[in-house]
Amino acid sequence: METQEKQKETPNQQIKMIRNSLVWIAVILGLFVVTLPFHYVPSAFMVFPKNELTFSHTIITENYIDDLIKRMNEASYQQQQAICNDPLVLKLMEKGLVVKE
Repeated sequence: METQEKQKETPNQQIKMIRNSLVWIAVILGLFVVTLPFHYVPSAFMVFPKNELTFSHTIITENYIDDLIKRMNEASYQQQQAICNDPLVLKLMEKGLVVKE
C-alpha cells in the first residue's frame, strides 16, 4: 500500500515542479519583453523607447552620461559631430540629459 501512495505522490510532485519551472520561464520571458524595447535612466526616472531591439544601453547610468559628456567635451569638432549623430545621444539630448554647448 505504501508503494502505491508513493507512486501517486511522485507524478503530482513532478507536475508541480514542471508548473513551477514554466512559471519561472514565463516570468523571465516577461521581463525580457518589458525591458528589451526601452532605455531606462534610473537617476532621472526616465524611460524611453529604443530604435532597435537590443540589450545594449538598456539601463543608462549616471556614470555613463558623465563619461559621454566628458568624451564630448574632450573631442574635436568632427568627433563631436560623430558623437552627436549617434541615435542614443540624440535621444539623450532630446530628453535634456545631455546638452550640446
